[in-house]
Amino acid sequence: MPASARGPSGDRTGIDPLQGAWWSQCDDAAAVFVISGDQYSGDFSGRHRLQLAGGVLVLEDGLPEGHGIDTSGVPLRFRVLKATRRQLVLRLVPGNPSEEDWVLVSCDGR
Repeated sequence: MPASARGPSGDRTGIDPLQGAWWSQCDDAAAVFVISGDQYSGDFSGRHRLQLAGGVLVLEDGLPEGHGIDTSGVPLRFRVLKATRRQLVLRLVPGNPSEEDWVLVSCDGR
């Protein structure tokens, strides 16, 4: 696991570093999603359950397809490559080295 996803002592900190709103870029109209506890929501309908196990984040109901307001209902799994207060880097699982990683940012004070 990358050091950036570990706590100061080197131990896993669990889901705490993932909490909050995550944006593709701060000038976007809406966050990609917001993580609060063990749920995620966003510019789409409802709050949905998530899991984090073995460094893999699972969005149980997926994300909207296109510009929909309803999630796809298909779970999405991402390996957490980096989780800091300002940046979250995810790789779709099963991933492949040629795929682009999803780099999200925290826009506190936006």
